[in-house]
This record gives sequence, C-alpha cells and structure tokens, in this order.
Amino acid sequence: MSRWLDELPPERRLAALSPEERLAGLTREQILLALPDDELRRLPDEYLATFPEATREAVRKRLER
Repeated sequence: MSRWLDELPPERRLAALSPEERLAGLTREQILLALPDDELRRLPDEYLATFPEATREAVRKRLER
C-alpha cells in the first residue's frame, strides 16, 4: 500500500483529507509559511511579531517587507 501511495502526486494523496487532517502535525510556523502571499500580506505586523525571528524573516523575504 505504501508504495502505491508514494507513486501518487501530493495533490492526489491529500485530496481525500479534510483541511484539519492536512495540517495535523504541522507547527504554527509551518502553517503560517504555507499560506499564500496575498493572505500573508493581510496579517497585521502585531500578529507576525508573535512568531520566531526566523519565521518573520522568511515572511519578509517572500513579501519583500
């Protein structure tokens, strides 16, 4: 079974999962960085300040803040 799943593209493997199941096991930093750029732009600086510096730097690089 595992080999069969390994051959599927990620989109197909995730298709049957709920959003909650897709995010299970991810840190809040990973979830933040998975957001599209337009959603990241909407987040207030006060919220972004609650994340570690490395995460904030990754966001800044992506958004050129």
